[in-house]
Amino acid sequence: MRELPERNRPIQPYIVDHDWEERLHAEGEQARLHYTTTSNVEAWTYWVKGLSHSRQAFIKENLTRGLADWQRALALDPASAALNGMLGFLHYVDARFGWWDDRKSAGAKARAYADRAPELDPENPDANTASSLVMLLKRRYDEAAIHARKAARLAPGSADAATYACYVLAFAGYPKEAMAHDERAMTLSPHYPGYYLGILGNAYRLAGRFAQAITTFKAYHDRNPGFALADGDRLSADQPAGAGEGNREATFIHPPGLHD
Repeated sequence: MRELPERNRPIQPYIVDHDWEERLHAEGEQARLHYTTTSNVEAWTYWVKGLSHSRQAFIKENLTRGLADWQRALALDPASAALNGMLGFLHYVDARFGWWDDRKSAGAKARAYADRAPELDPENPDANTASSLVMLLKRRYDEAAIHARKAARLAPGSADAATYACYVLAFAGYPKEAMAHDERAMTLSPHYPGYYLGILGNAYRLAGRFAQAITTFKAYHDRNPGFALADGDRLSADQPAGAGEGNREATFIHPPGLHD
């Protein structure tokens, strides 16, 4: 029997922290555990912990914990494309929200990790997700869309890969295509994080499906009350002028460019 490539080998039997593994199984993102992140047992445990933090409420406290766990994991396995990719993702988030660094510094860190990840493994889904987000920062929309589609194709069982593909494709000018990815993500992960709703609502709005957008934003607000993004998304859905397929500047929550 032909041996699977290293990146496709399940590593579940070697996970030590079963509490975190069980939490991810309950959330429905268990398929992601089948994509090898690292062969280092301790690094994998930190990876799983960070993944669980990243799928809770999208706030600084949770992602700061995720950042610390993934930094520990990468220190143990610096050659992991997935760990480099997802640290690139977190620094992209920081470039948007300014949680740890100023935008320019955060963007530079995101680029560094996102550049390193595909050098290690160009076929890694997390590496491609990170690249797609960095291309958004650079406003290189076509390249962002290519990487987002590739990430979703490489990890068809990962709800997160599908959701981030939706996020990127909506902003890149393909909201109708984006909707299908997040709808699939919610099927893959029935107990999905609240921010999945915000990402899907934005795709609906940009596709001109305003009633669905408002309903989805309200559901997001109900799940995470008081979130500024949830409130802003719901209000923006009431002002749809200019939105639609191919319009890359239609929404006020457009990701910041590196020099904005």
